[in-house]
Amino acid sequence: MLSGFMLISCFGSRLLRLRSHRLMTIPLIAILFITSMLPRNSLQTFQFVKWIGVWGLFLTIAYPLFLLIVSVIRKKGGFT
Repeated sequence: MLSGFMLISCFGSRLLRLRSHRLMTIPLIAILFITSMLPRNSLQTFQFVKWIGVWGLFLTIAYPLFLLIVSVIRKKGGFT
């Protein structure tokens, strides 16, 4: 879990062009704490994980397709 947190912190700081990843840690710690306090029991935790998994799979498939459609429309790439 710590390695994932560090990975998100470093990539987030690079994405936002920050000088240090330390600026990303405070907001990420707050988000992590809030999401860990949401489920009240184990059943809600498993439902939350299932929901995250479904939406993650949807975004993994839908977002590249969306980018492909945009690139084909703009004629800057797409199928070769």
